[in-house]
Amino acid sequence: MANEQKLQTVEDLKKLVDSYSVIGVLNMHKMPAKQLFDIRNALRGEAKIRMAKTSLVKRAFEVANKTGLKGLEKDLTGEVALIFTNENPFKLYNFLEKNKQPAAAKPGDITPVDIVIPAGPTQFAAGPVISEFQKAKVKTTVENGKITVKEDTVVAKAGTQLTKELTEFIMKFGIEPMKIGLNLVSMLDNGTIFGKDVLGIPAEEYVNGILSGHLKAVNMSVNIGYPNKESARIMIANAFRNARYVAIEHGIYEKEVVGDMMAKYRNVAENLKHRLNI
Repeated sequence: MANEQKLQTVEDLKKLVDSYSVIGVLNMHKMPAKQLFDIRNALRGEAKIRMAKTSLVKRAFEVANKTGLKGLEKDLTGEVALIFTNENPFKLYNFLEKNKQPAAAKPGDITPVDIVIPAGPTQFAAGPVISEFQKAKVKTTVENGKITVKEDTVVAKAGTQLTKELTEFIMKFGIEPMKIGLNLVSMLDNGTIFGKDVLGIPAEEYVNGILSGHLKAVNMSVNIGYPNKESARIMIANAFRNARYVAIEHGIYEKEVVGDMMAKYRNVAENLKHRLNI
């Protein structure tokens, strides 16, 4: 690439970095051209994707007028691209994940999910293919001349690197454990870096976390006697309940507890009558 072209690429990237509020790093490894074309069309008007050499991206980061770009540089390894948007980064991540397509595994791939051979009859006639089931530790039987799998069997746990033999075996069942799509590694939003470990957390977990934190905060304020808008009603209710208990136990006659005290004495009398058999 000529120097003028490099300078123009850096300038174009700088303009994009300065123009958009959110910048993300994409891992483009094994990304087919057709899927990239389809996703670009789906993102039209919402986000832009630009591919460039890592050195040029770093140079654009150096001259751009945006804070936090250094935090993205650690992810600029391998086949990368940048994605620019003004959308919420979590919304964009979910969109990209939902638009991933299933794909067959290749030797050396690491499966993202457990690979299961389902129980039940298969299309395979009894013969040499039985040895493949045995190597995969899949229990079988023969029914009507066809191989039947006795029980659901996990032949590879998520995170397992797949061998040539195993990929050929699961291919016979039409199992496609891999997903093809844009792999969003990290995003910069107003100076804050979000990794995929955060972006991938389901929305309901955030909601449950907020609710749990709120409940713990209220419980703490009640336990340490710190009244506020959320805890005052609970503290007053607890104090009233404790006061009722003290009044009943010590025979303090107040209109709020007289009924409970009479019920208590009635129960004592009934128990005594039962014990004396009168």
